[in-house]
Amino acid sequence: MKKNTFVLFLICNINFVLAQSSFIDSTFGVNGVSDASVSSEIFDENEIHGFDVTDSGKILNLSNRLPKSTETSLVTIVTQHNSNGTLDDNFGVNGIVELTNFLGYDLVSYNNNVYVSGISLTDGRLGILALSNTGVILTTFGNNGLATTNDTSVAIGTAISLDNSNRLVVAGYAILSGEYQPIIARFINDGTVDTVFGTNGSLRIDLVDNIDDEELFVNSISIFSDDKILVAGEVDAPEDMTPTGTYQSNEFLIKTNSDGTLDTNFSNDGYEVYYALTASGGGFNATYILPNNKTLVSYSDSNNNLIRLNVDGTIDTSFGTGGMLSIVGNGFEIEELFKTSLDSDILVLGYQRSDGSVSILKVDEDGNLDTTFANAGVLPIDFPGVSSTDLVSNALELADGKLIVSGIREASDGFIMGRYFKENQLSITDNSLLSVRLFPNPSDNFITIESKLNIDRASIYDINGRLILKKEFNSNKIHIDIASFNNGIYFIKTTNENSNIIETIKFIKI
Repeated sequence: MKKNTFVLFLICNINFVLAQSSFIDSTFGVNGVSDASVSSEIFDENEIHGFDVTDSGKILNLSNRLPKSTETSLVTIVTQHNSNGTLDDNFGVNGIVELTNFLGYDLVSYNNNVYVSGISLTDGRLGILALSNTGVILTTFGNNGLATTNDTSVAIGTAISLDNSNRLVVAGYAILSGEYQPIIARFINDGTVDTVFGTNGSLRIDLVDNIDDEELFVNSISIFSDDKILVAGEVDAPEDMTPTGTYQSNEFLIKTNSDGTLDTNFSNDGYEVYYALTASGGGFNATYILPNNKTLVSYSDSNNNLIRLNVDGTIDTSFGTGGMLSIVGNGFEIEELFKTSLDSDILVLGYQRSDGSVSILKVDEDGNLDTTFANAGVLPIDFPGVSSTDLVSNALELADGKLIVSGIREASDGFIMGRYFKENQLSITDNSLLSVRLFPNPSDNFITIESKLNIDRASIYDINGRLILKKEFNSNKIHIDIASFNNGIYFIKTTNENSNIIETIKFIKI
């Protein structure tokens, strides 16, 4: 499940390569790209973008369009695409739903239904609006499809996630007299407020208690294995923490226990504003919880883009330089950190500020680039046939191992998506073309590979890109038992001791 992240800035006039990408799945949409118009009005300049994939493989997107002349507020659009990239005609009207009396900011799917977090335009409370898999209001959820907090403050739920008990956790901000405060709420998946969480179902925090006019935004929410919650974002507050100081964006994190109380083992009081992290101001964009409960966090800085935090919220100085790291050089802006089924590494979606080029990287928990992934650790993201887009901010790995990337394209007043293989398809060749030999092919039990170069590692993937087997060797002739494999087409990638790819070979198990 993707823990969604959206950002407050635009990527404008990105000039993508128009030639066919060697990683793109051309069976998705048109030549690998889905780019349908979904609105007669342009999207709001803040580019809110929710994104998820249902259990059945349908693709969900959310954003807010500008109001028509007869409307008084932004209007939330939710779309559902089929797994092949076409709009799902069985969802709403031609795959599109426009919400009424509710402004959405994020979404998540559970049991193929859609749960949108945001604000009720009826009473101004933070809430969740539920849609069925056909796009109609799920009236069995909450009060005729709408669940709101018991906290009566005007508040917006900007991020939503499922915890390990499939409860709906929403984070956002409450707008009080003179200031914004982060708010976290939890709901049972039938829309009932979970009153054992926090105070009567929610928790509000005064991040900067001596300042009355700070503004903030919650960018992401992540759930630990024990259902503790981590919320990340940015707050505008004086650097010197006094009412007369110069206001600047600063990164913040909040960590709660599973019962909605602040985890005081985290930065002593359960939250931290990292005033000294960046000299020019910024915010935390995406978070990724590691198996040891340390956390990778992306942020905006001219020199670095990733930090690692200890369980107690302090910066892990063993990571990078003083706890900070720049992946692939300075100027790479990270939009998303997400999981891969290949191994325990992390996939990173981002773009270069200098030219707007978008890519997915694969790194380990120490931030080291995995050069065996894609093209020396970098999978370039382009949309063949599309000359520009406005925001590419979301990505996740599908059940079949392919990667899907989504963004907003105002030129078509819609969402743009591409689906990608992890392997360069132009590098996958038949055995007959190689100096490396694989035999017998087809085979029902063992395969043998001979190479002029020493083989250090062999990784086998199925046709959907899922890693089936990885073994270490130290020979130019290796033997692999495939008797337990299901019949079908596989790809074996061989690398040498320097992790350089020798060849990727297709073979058939019979």
